[in-house]
Amino acid sequence: MSPSRTGFVISALLHAALVGAGLYFWLKPTPQTDGSKEAVVPVSLASFAPVTPKPRPQPAEQAQKPIDKPEPEEDEPLNPPPVAKPEAEQIQKSEPKPKLKPKPEPEPEQKNAPKSVSTPKPKLIHQPAPPKLPAPKVHKTPAATHPTASAPRMQPSTEQQPEKQAESAPPQNPAPADGPTPDERDQIRLQYQSALAEAIEREKFYPSLARRLNQQGLIRVGFTVLADGRITNIHLVEPSAATALNQGAIKAIKRVGQFKPIPPALGMQSMDLNISLIYKLR
Repeated sequence: MSPSRTGFVISALLHAALVGAGLYFWLKPTPQTDGSKEAVVPVSLASFAPVTPKPRPQPAEQAQKPIDKPEPEEDEPLNPPPVAKPEAEQIQKSEPKPKLKPKPEPEPEQKNAPKSVSTPKPKLIHQPAPPKLPAPKVHKTPAATHPTASAPRMQPSTEQQPEKQAESAPPQNPAPADGPTPDERDQIRLQYQSALAEAIEREKFYPSLARRLNQQGLIRVGFTVLADGRITNIHLVEPSAATALNQGAIKAIKRVGQFKPIPPALGMQSMDLNISLIYKLR
């Protein structure tokens, strides 16, 4: 309990004691004396001494003094706490003020800025790719002079491979220093085969029966070229479903008859080749 409340309780108890004492003396019955009978009571000064109620009012005066002390109702300051509440409310109201700090909006703008700067960089990386285009080397036969068929494709047959392997094997006797190198021999061989393909293409024709029937196809023909340039052993390697086209391909090679001799630099007595003839209507 607070000191103010204890003082208040003590003062209340003292007031109650004084009120009880007053009522007791006020309501105490007095002895009734009849007129007929008068009793003689001896009186002495000693008998009045204890009867005097004067010493009892003193505690009342003493009690009044402590009563006056609690009168400053200092309990009222207990009410000021509600005054402190608005301070808390003001503090709470002032607390949302830091919420007004959402000014990091310019930050996302900075994040977007580097993205736009980084996007063009990968585009520069793909630029060196175009220089790879000129890499392929084209080794094509000249365009066909005949309007109805494409140029043939010359390929060495499998029968000629053992001869090449024998040529590539190192000879027991070293070749003379004046002879061509392997690369030069390959170039001479390709030139000879390209010239032979052009000669066959000039002799190629579109059979009239196949033209009327709208027949098209690819025919692969094999043959052998001797050292003097004669063409022999003509045969179909991959025939077409159209018989007229197969016969026309064989006749085109036979018309060449004898071609130029095989170059002596190659050192070959014969050359087995395959050629693909394409027949296509326009």
